[in-house]
Amino acid sequence: MSRSIDYVFPVPLIPRVAAGVLVAAGFLFAAPPTLAGGANQDVPSSVSSIREELITIGARAGRERTAVDSAVPVDAFDLEQLAAGGQTEVARMLQMAAPSFNFSTSTISDGTDIVRPATLRGMQPDQTLVLVNGKRRHNSALMHVNGSIGRGTAGVDLNAIPASSIQRIEVLRDGAAAQYGSDAIAGVINVILKDQTETIDPFIQYGQTFESDGENILGSINAGFPILGEGFVNATLEYRDRSASNRAGLDMRQQFNFVEQVEGQPQLGLNDCPANPGGLCTYRADEPNPAGDESGVLNHRYGDPDSENLYFFWNAALPLGATELYTFGGIAQREGQSGGFFRRNYDARSVPAIHPDGFLPLINTNVDDTSAGLGLRWELLNANWDLSGTYGENEFEFVITNSNNVALGPNSPTSANAGTLGTELVVFNLDASWELDWFQSSQLSAGLEWREDKYTLSPGETNSFIGTSTGPACDDPGQPACFPNQYGGTPAAGIQVFPGFQPANQRDDSRDAAAIYADLEMDLTERFLLGAAVRFEDYSDFGNTLNGKLAARWNVVDNVALRASVSTGFRAPSLQQQFFNNISTQFVSIGGVQTPTEVGTFANDSPVVSQGFGIPQLQEETSTNVSGGFSWTPTDSFTATVDLYYIAVEDRVVLSGRFEPESIGNDGQPCDATNSNCPIAAILEPFNINSAQFFSNAIDTETTGVDIVVDYATELSGGGFLKLGAGLNFNRIVQDGATRVPDTLVNSPGADETLYSRQERLWLEQGQPRQHWILSAAYDRGKFNIFTKANWFGPVSSAESASDPSLDQEFSGKWLVDLEAGWAFTDSIKVVLGANNIFDTTPDENIAANSFGGIFPYNRRTTPFGFNGGFYYGRIIMSFGTGL
Repeated sequence: MSRSIDYVFPVPLIPRVAAGVLVAAGFLFAAPPTLAGGANQDVPSSVSSIREELITIGARAGRERTAVDSAVPVDAFDLEQLAAGGQTEVARMLQMAAPSFNFSTSTISDGTDIVRPATLRGMQPDQTLVLVNGKRRHNSALMHVNGSIGRGTAGVDLNAIPASSIQRIEVLRDGAAAQYGSDAIAGVINVILKDQTETIDPFIQYGQTFESDGENILGSINAGFPILGEGFVNATLEYRDRSASNRAGLDMRQQFNFVEQVEGQPQLGLNDCPANPGGLCTYRADEPNPAGDESGVLNHRYGDPDSENLYFFWNAALPLGATELYTFGGIAQREGQSGGFFRRNYDARSVPAIHPDGFLPLINTNVDDTSAGLGLRWELLNANWDLSGTYGENEFEFVITNSNNVALGPNSPTSANAGTLGTELVVFNLDASWELDWFQSSQLSAGLEWREDKYTLSPGETNSFIGTSTGPACDDPGQPACFPNQYGGTPAAGIQVFPGFQPANQRDDSRDAAAIYADLEMDLTERFLLGAAVRFEDYSDFGNTLNGKLAARWNVVDNVALRASVSTGFRAPSLQQQFFNNISTQFVSIGGVQTPTEVGTFANDSPVVSQGFGIPQLQEETSTNVSGGFSWTPTDSFTATVDLYYIAVEDRVVLSGRFEPESIGNDGQPCDATNSNCPIAAILEPFNINSAQFFSNAIDTETTGVDIVVDYATELSGGGFLKLGAGLNFNRIVQDGATRVPDTLVNSPGADETLYSRQERLWLEQGQPRQHWILSAAYDRGKFNIFTKANWFGPVSSAESASDPSLDQEFSGKWLVDLEAGWAFTDSIKVVLGANNIFDTTPDENIAANSFGGIFPYNRRTTPFGFNGGFYYGRIIMSFGTGL
């Protein structure tokens, strides 16, 4: 299909579209005929827009401001807003509240089924910085290597934070690396933990899909207590259990390879037939399933995985005279189970003696996440000081069950530990801020930071990877015996679905970085705000970087303000991108059929990459971010903001496709004895490998778009309060220029497409919604409230093959509508009933060629809202005073 994205608003049209939408919204919300008092009345605080709350993000210096008064665009969502609609995962909550945030669904994608990538403004998951209480949070250890949004990245797992512990989430939609350091290219997400000290709040929710699967049970309790006057301690315990959902179609393929007796021969079994039977036996293709059952069998999982999660989080502060000691953090233990591709009885990857009916291998993930922060705040020399240390750790363990290792034949175990990934982050900060009497008022902040990142990759148990060519290999001294596959051929090495990490893959790497930064915010006049920031950072691996930012806000008149910013930024290549390596089974389209392929991913410092392909050490991504917009607040109850943005990223780190030996040389002739006409074969042969992929700084990108946010709240003439909201994001991202190909591959036709394929390019440019609109309405009257929200997810596209554009498919945009109603029976107990996606909307179905014979009805790579359909739920919200 064509890569045309004409239906996404071209850049010159964005200002006109933004203005049109804003004017329309103004007429719609300014004076609804059923409202009392018109738009000029005062609105009680209970229904005031959350955007009137003070925000802490956007400038290290300066007093706290509202989102509307900020020089850069910021959204703020409290827990009530996030939880409305019945979502239980923090990332999904944020997706349904913030139009510029995306959280795509994938399935049959290894660990990505459990830790899905979250993105801001269509950028990569690792190009958004996440803070907790204003402090940097660690990334997930998982590297997304299968075909999904975020391939080749490792972002922050927002779902490792329990929703019940959150007071609000602030989303800075602007480049901020000059203020906060690496990763803040698309923006910054700041999670503020609860600090309330008056209540104990139990919470229970139960729900399931309209198809009666995907059962979801959530229970939590949050409690806050005052200590030593101004101090507090707040703690949250949360448990969440979700059963799998399944939208797989029936498998109509032949499940057993029946053997027909040939005249003069005894009845033979499947294992008696060699790869080339030579007349001894023949295979029947007319028996699709056992006992001639042609109705098909359900043998795949295609939906959300099983998951069980347990969290404990805390937030506390203790006054010590003029000094305050504070701490926050949490522990999350998450377990998940998802399926791979079903292996049929006669598949060469199956051992019929173990699985006579075939088997669905299962990937079990154990994710342990720990974080803690400790700090002191005090006043000295007319400055406010903050000394802090934070620690974060994430471990991601793979355990494979209901599988087999073909190389071990009938002696194979059915389960094995396939290895563990790990990350650690240690950060120390010393910050100081001063109130200055420059101009109307000014605030200066400066600070020092030291950070250490660690990455580990631990091998699995021997049975998870052993085979005829792995080290150690079966048949080696002290190792089990090797078996051929059931056709007498070379067996696939390792446990099926996810061969374990081998001892040769083991890594234990680290780096450190030091930074110095300053941030100045000045009210030059009563109407003009100017901010500037600068940050110098030095890394132990790739060197140093210097970045800056300017931001300004001008109140043209009392209710209209213009704002703009320009900044440079960077993202350090993650340790996962530098050092992740393994042999994995990836499913690729060959002849329109999803085919398992063993692929080697090699670390950046591997001789295969550095010497063979000539890829240099990974360098930082650099960015330029420009934004401009305005805010309009004609009344206390109405706010509107429009912001346009441009983000250019250079030297973006990407994971290549598979480089494999050529069958025909670049001169159209077979490879000669020295592979002089076959550059890739010449690279791979000395290393005795058949396929390689790796990371490199290969492409540049440009992102443009517009964000529109409108909020209105008022009291109705018949009683009660009404809040209306609209948020719209239009986004466009493209690869800028050609893919950078190393000198070793300039004579290899198509090397640029292997390094960064048209499939990857389509996922980048069209794999996430280029339009996302959110419309909401909430009505509160006494003990009763009702809430509805509509999300429009614009069209997305997916490519199932890097070489065959005929398999590309565009999926039309969809509306998802949520509805819930609540009743407060007492001051302490409230019951809520609701449904999200009440019209049971699902994505467009796959074309036949992409459906794996009808087994996969929906696209598994680029679906923004999943394919479960509708979900109904009930919750009980309780709150009891502590009496303290």
